[in-house]
Amino acid sequence: MSGESEFSEPEQELLGQLRQLEEELLRLERNGRAEEIASTFRTAHNLKSAAAMLGFEEVAAIIHDLEEALDRLRAGELRLTGDLITSLLTRTDAAVIQLGKLHRAEQDHSAQVPTAMLRRVRVRISLASDSLRTGIDPLRLLRALTDLGKLVEASVDASQLPSLAQLDPQRLYLAFVMVLDTDATDDQLRSVFLFVDDRVTLTIALLDSPARQTQSPSQPAQDEVPQDHKDSQHAQPQLVNQTLKIQVRRVDALVTLAGELSVATSRLSALQGMGLRMSDQRVSSLCHEIRHLASRLQEAAMAIRLVPISTAFSPLLRVVRDQAYALGKEVEVVQRGAQTELDKMVADRLLAPLKHLVRNALDHGVESPEERRRSGKSHRARIDLEAWQEHGKVIVRVRDDGRGLDLTRIEKVAVERGLIPPGRKLGEQEACALLLVPGFTTRDQVSPLSGRGVGLDVVRQNIYDLGGDLDVKTGHGIGMSVTLSVPLTLAMVEGITLQCEKQLFSLPLDVVERIIRPTPAQCLRLPGGGEVIRASGASVPLLRLEKLLHLQSHAPTGHAPSLPAVVVLVAGLHSSLAIAADSVVSQEPLLLKGFPRTLRASPALLATATISTGQTTLLLDVAALESSVREPASDPSVASVPQLDRRKEPHV
Repeated sequence: MSGESEFSEPEQELLGQLRQLEEELLRLERNGRAEEIASTFRTAHNLKSAAAMLGFEEVAAIIHDLEEALDRLRAGELRLTGDLITSLLTRTDAAVIQLGKLHRAEQDHSAQVPTAMLRRVRVRISLASDSLRTGIDPLRLLRALTDLGKLVEASVDASQLPSLAQLDPQRLYLAFVMVLDTDATDDQLRSVFLFVDDRVTLTIALLDSPARQTQSPSQPAQDEVPQDHKDSQHAQPQLVNQTLKIQVRRVDALVTLAGELSVATSRLSALQGMGLRMSDQRVSSLCHEIRHLASRLQEAAMAIRLVPISTAFSPLLRVVRDQAYALGKEVEVVQRGAQTELDKMVADRLLAPLKHLVRNALDHGVESPEERRRSGKSHRARIDLEAWQEHGKVIVRVRDDGRGLDLTRIEKVAVERGLIPPGRKLGEQEACALLLVPGFTTRDQVSPLSGRGVGLDVVRQNIYDLGGDLDVKTGHGIGMSVTLSVPLTLAMVEGITLQCEKQLFSLPLDVVERIIRPTPAQCLRLPGGGEVIRASGASVPLLRLEKLLHLQSHAPTGHAPSLPAVVVLVAGLHSSLAIAADSVVSQEPLLLKGFPRTLRASPALLATATISTGQTTLLLDVAALESSVREPASDPSVASVPQLDRRKEPHV
């Protein structure tokens, strides 16, 4: 099956010890005390012994050289310098790379098929439109198909997809196309669909053999990969490990709750066997207890996925150290809230944006020691990594005490690119917004770290893809602060569900400020056709989902919009907004399921979920809703500075 397989326990153990050794070397460079040297030497010695005992001789040989250098340092034969630490860190990198090679070689040896025996086939799968209603899971079938070969390419045929107004969430409109390298016969491929044989149309076409296609059509050649997307000379080797370490107490809690739920279900079955009806007090009380246990079980299961954000912070220490050393800068990293927990998947996807931010701070923000002394600052710069939980989200802040933004330089580049008219003066927020424009850079020359205009716009898109927000603040001479707000988990959210034109929509509960039943005096129409609602002494833009999402309206044609039955006041990134609805259906935890890109009919829709009634609801993206109600520039003849709009490229 395609993709990285899980590491064996010995490989996991060695990888963990290598990461520990790297952290101790970084600490050794900062402190340099004799006890630090001795502790790092012991770690290296234990790691070498473990690698040799487990049969990883190549890894043991690399660590042996590192251990010898540490022994000479301990004896005073070597001096602790940046070059020495760089050399020792390079050896840990070599050991990680070697461990990865051994892992891949083992996998290839255990599941290798000669290329000459493989054939490349295109399989088109079209299931009956009512497959979802009958309990058929298309994704499970597709995953089973990939078990028979290596997935080369996958696509979706969405030609039968109707408009959103006509969309039935329980109807399957898609067909799936997969290209596989496989040694399986056509009959073996068809056997995957044996149990749905009467509900599937399967077309298998033979393509050129893999031996004649040395490169996958979906993958660019090595020399075609843009330099911006390649690792720099100081990038660290990464091994993808899908294993999750779980605390015993969390497993115990899960097992205990599962046992209690099983007992309660057995009691319910016994009561039903006695002929008692749902209206009986004992049955009703037991059902309530089961629902409560199920909710606690769900929470306990979700807690298993949580990891400390230190898993994303720790690799940044090495990035900062290596690049600061290469640039001749002195930087101290201060961590706060490293034990803040979040979903492992979120933590993994945060690492790349955080690397972009610290690299940007090192190259653009942090000054050289000489420049900092001239400015009256300490010769050593500081980068703060902070994290905390807030209203069901995790807030991560990357802050430096560097030079901040050069507004004059940004204005000059913006004028040269035609983003603003000559003579236009930028405010802080406008300058920050320009930094997020794809391709925007104030560098005249390309450096190993920057100058290609790839950086903050990539960070922004990565965070928005996570369903998060981004905020940039700066001041001349006092550094820059980038604050990221991401979901605690991608799998579950506490939400309220609304009904609008017979369609269900949900909002995360933490963004809901108030729910009101408006009076006619509170709802005002604007000359341009927009609406606002007066609440708590302020005018808040009123958003009607049926208009934004082109839902089929049941109001008489030609009539002005009626007074909403319910209005939900929501806190956006920059301001509040009001969402009109027919009713509030429920407040409950929502298990989210992602939208395939071909089904995302609007950027305002993030995911789907099933509520307790069995109905399907659509989770709304508040930031996208907020950007949809922003007022246009007052003078359209003047180019405007792009706003921090979400899921859109800034309008220039």
